[in-house]
Amino acid sequence: MKKRITAMILGAAMVMGVLAGCGSAQTSNDQEAAAVSTAEAVQESEAAVESTSEGESQAETSDSTDAGKTLVVYYSAQGHTVNFANAIAEELDADLFELTPVEEYTEEDLDWRDENSRVSREHDDESLRDIELVTTEVENWDSYDTVYIGYPIWWGIAAWPVDNFVKNNDFTGKTV
Repeated sequence: MKKRITAMILGAAMVMGVLAGCGSAQTSNDQEAAAVSTAEAVQESEAAVESTSEGESQAETSDSTDAGKTLVVYYSAQGHTVNFANAIAEELDADLFELTPVEEYTEEDLDWRDENSRVSREHDDESLRDIELVTTEVENWDSYDTVYIGYPIWWGIAAWPVDNFVKNNDFTGKTV
């Protein structure tokens, strides 16, 4: 139970952190405010877990031996998401799988303010969003019962390099 609560908190922190990192045009004051806000939310969440955990019996907090493995899949265009993916994987004793485009994005490619940048062209023309990945195959995929997927948000949706991973894997019977 405690791991599930912790996972939910880390997931929420991941989303907040990614969203805080998405606006690269933010001023340093905006970034500091976002970081303080994220830190406060994490502290509140940790306090909630501690108060919940205090009332649980040892049996409720111990892990079930029949639970399947957990996998954290992530795409990190600028290095923000990888930090959260690592933290979640460490907390949950989960395996990691990084999504890597065959043609990786450069800093110039990711400049959404430039209408000629790669992400801007892909945003404007959905046919360009079919991003080939080095691999979408996870070794021992069938052994995972729970899969977390972390990614940056581009124009209000998941970064498109994640799409082919989702399309090419069968999530039947998995908690995502």
